[in-house]
Amino acid sequence: MLSTLTVAVALLVSACSGGSEDKPSPDKTPPAGAATLEPAWEESGGQPVWLTDDFVVTNSQNTLVALDLDDGTEQWSTPAPDGLTICATSPEVNDDGLAGLLLGNPGQACETAAAIDTSTGDVKWTQQFENPLDLEQPTDAVSVGDDALVAVSCATARFSLADGGELEPFFEDDTECVYHEAVAAEGTVIIKEPDGGESNIDLVAYDGDTGEELWRRPADRSDEPYEIVNLEPLVLDILEEGVPAIRTVDDEGNLGAELGRQNEGYSGQRAGIAKVIDNKVVVAELGKGDRSMTVYDIATGDEVGSRALGKDERLIGLYDDGILTERPAADDSLFAAELLYSELTDLDQVSLLGRGDWRPGFSSYAVAGDRLIVSPPNTIAAIPIPAEEGRKPVDAP
Repeated sequence: MLSTLTVAVALLVSACSGGSEDKPSPDKTPPAGAATLEPAWEESGGQPVWLTDDFVVTNSQNTLVALDLDDGTEQWSTPAPDGLTICATSPEVNDDGLAGLLLGNPGQACETAAAIDTSTGDVKWTQQFENPLDLEQPTDAVSVGDDALVAVSCATARFSLADGGELEPFFEDDTECVYHEAVAAEGTVIIKEPDGGESNIDLVAYDGDTGEELWRRPADRSDEPYEIVNLEPLVLDILEEGVPAIRTVDDEGNLGAELGRQNEGYSGQRAGIAKVIDNKVVVAELGKGDRSMTVYDIATGDEVGSRALGKDERLIGLYDDGILTERPAADDSLFAAELLYSELTDLDQVSLLGRGDWRPGFSSYAVAGDRLIVSPPNTIAAIPIPAEEGRKPVDAP
């Protein structure tokens, strides 16, 4: 069983998609006396990559640094081993506190895997794997399960988490560049690979711990997995026939319900971000025109609720059975943001939690307990999220 203490970092983009037309967005005029969101601590640092019970671990100029969640003090600091560059970090930390790294030389293929103990910062092992240079841009991904680490970068490789010993590959000639894209989470890997030649493409799921093929289905050449949004049940962010969509996937690999789709204006930049709470998927569709936030039931695919997003409002996280969004402050200050909270069961019930001094639209976020971890460029801060009694209702116009 994997730990749920994984960091969901919202790297925000602006692209386009259709939105709700009948639900107004919250008024941008804040109520009087809006709280100032003062950080519990603030330090110079990089982007958060992992959360544990005690730390937030950041990648700061190719050095992993663990900061105490309570007061921000540095607990350990570990440079990337062997003078290599960090190409990718695993999206999860497993129950043993282990996480994965994919490493490489600057300007070259990423072909070294490593396991790190997030409680101490100790690198348990590093292993290089055969990774022939591919003319196409390779996928850089790494994931840990209970027993194995999977590294993906043009080629794929499996290693024992205990000692770094190389495990049997997923398929014959797995060390060759035979697929186009892959995504991994909690030890499950989904790979787009040719089947009997470049003209036939399959989408294939593997169990990283056992090496077992879970399912295989024919795919269009334009289909590309982008992110595993949820594992059980499986929800994929996938480029489907050239268009980004959030889809459920059954045990045979068949695409099921559509939980949001970007139908227009796609220019290679993702339309939005999807987050999971209480067996529901929250999808923010960021479009050139109407922009919306929609909640879907994973089990049925039914829409639960939707409301329009304000002009510059963005989904940043989930907290206390609700949804956190941000927007620039009412005075349009470049470095001031307003934090909003929407009830999951009634998206039109919106509260202003307060105003904080970070750069809206240029920060990454993670929620740790009752704190919002905010990372503008070169800084990281822990913002206490106000309790329910400190919230100010925002009336829709």
